[in-house]
Amino acid sequence: MSCCLPLRAIFSSVMASLPPAIHVLVGVIAADAGRARAETLLMIVGADPISVRQHLNAIDTELGAQGPGVAALSTLIDQAEQAVSTSSLTVARQHVISEVVLRKFVRNVPPNGRVLAQVELSSWRLDLIRANDVGYVENFVPVDSKATEDLWQQVETRLYQAIKAARGGTALGDPAHISTLRNVVALHFVRNPHTLEIYNRTFGDTLNEQLDRTAKTPWAAEAFRQRYGLVPAGPEGMRRGAELFHERVVTLHNQGGLFRISVQNCTRRFATDLTYAV
Repeated sequence: MSCCLPLRAIFSSVMASLPPAIHVLVGVIAADAGRARAETLLMIVGADPISVRQHLNAIDTELGAQGPGVAALSTLIDQAEQAVSTSSLTVARQHVISEVVLRKFVRNVPPNGRVLAQVELSSWRLDLIRANDVGYVENFVPVDSKATEDLWQQVETRLYQAIKAARGGTALGDPAHISTLRNVVALHFVRNPHTLEIYNRTFGDTLNEQLDRTAKTPWAAEAFRQRYGLVPAGPEGMRRGAELFHERVVTLHNQGGLFRISVQNCTRRFATDLTYAV
């Protein structure tokens, strides 16, 4: 799972700082080819969209004929900013199990209608409940979740026919059905409460590692000086400077913005892995 969340790349782009980070971004943006992949958005966020925008012309120059142009690059930065913005549209109830899949298990139980049996394992209490009232987590993706829900819905709208084809033994003969089944497996793998637990643990471990490294660099001393107007006197001051240096990325993590992009990034990568597995 941690390979789906390129947290070291985020911290590395911060460490490089612009203009050196331009050389990191150039390759990522060139490979993106205008698709606004999550990995590209992550790198822009890590390098700081404001700083990237200040060096837009330099990036465009380095990209040359491979570049999409200044206007398209500006749009790409806008997308990165929106993906981590706390003012972007959100959806509170986010399903982690497809309603299309859940409806395959409903039964008609008069007078309740078509329902599922939900069992509370701690008490063995059984409740009859509708498919759209189970299998969700409140604010699983806390930032820009409308965009991630739209991605989920794009797959769900094609899932019924793909499942029907799979049951009829014809799904593997249709590339569209194969793509749908691959993506729904990837989405269920990623949209899982355990994903968030692993992500938070990975972020914490990576952050501590990066703080230790940064505390030994001039960047930590400069961040301390800019905040307090003083030169750090010892290891504690340098550690504080490292915390200040990475403060923006930590804030984005705490707000849920990094996790929002990481969910999209991990979904794409896992679906790609499944492509080679089929």
